[in-house]
Amino acid sequence: MSGVLRAVGHVRREPIDRGRPYGYNAAILEDLHPHQLAQYAAALRLLEHPDAEEARAFLADRGEYDLLRLVDNVVGRVGDLRGSEA
Repeated sequence: MSGVLRAVGHVRREPIDRGRPYGYNAAILEDLHPHQLAQYAAALRLLEHPDAEEARAFLADRGEYDLLRLVDNVVGRVGDLRGSEA
């Protein structure tokens, strides 16, 4: 979960870090380790970011279906928590 939160922070800084070598951009997704990619896939979905489907596609292309299920579980649980705050 901490990796997902770290990815959320990285993605949310995208407008601030644009053009910097350490800033988030979709090009980094393809080179990430599968577990890191899953963290970004969850973060992107939680943020309703346009790159979310691309991250999921990279995981699927690598055959990482267990990680895709984990992404769905994390996003679902966070969604449940958001719903209980209302």
